[in-house]
Amino acid sequence: MGVTTAHSVSIGDPGRPLEQIALGLQDQTHLVVEFDTLHGHPGHARTDLDMAMDYVLLRPLQPIDASFVLEPDPRGGPQPGERVSLLTDMRAAESGRRILEGTVQSANDRAVWVLMDKLFNPALMSGSPLVSQHTGRVVGMLVAGTPRRNRLLLGLNPIGSIVELAGSADEFPRLVDYEP
Repeated sequence: MGVTTAHSVSIGDPGRPLEQIALGLQDQTHLVVEFDTLHGHPGHARTDLDMAMDYVLLRPLQPIDASFVLEPDPRGGPQPGERVSLLTDMRAAESGRRILEGTVQSANDRAVWVLMDKLFNPALMSGSPLVSQHTGRVVGMLVAGTPRRNRLLLGLNPIGSIVELAGSADEFPRLVDYEP
């Protein structure tokens, strides 16, 4: 299954029907995976502090290469004080690129807030996974970011919410046919 944020895509617009969503890697021309079918109904862009409403779950056209599959943390999310890493490029550690790290400030079943160690521009990073440095598993998906002095506060959709939605999905409409 693939996951991204609802605010990143326009699904159900009859004037601009979305046929596929494709994911790739930074600095590579080939795509990693393509999707044309939803896994349940999509959420919608958040309008308040509830990060768990901003999601789109997707079913792939072909099996996903196992090297790109991330495991959800069985705890459903991180704990306050826990260190996490933002994965913007799955090969960052191997290529010598910087890994973006932060500390969980608060966490519940609707939102996780992480104060990153450094200030950076989070534009186009929505949907990126954050991984626990304790378990090595995904604890949430990036939804929002706001500067805090010389650092950045990120809002995440907790992985437990995403897993719950995936498990309860019983409809799988094609992207192009979806009507809200």
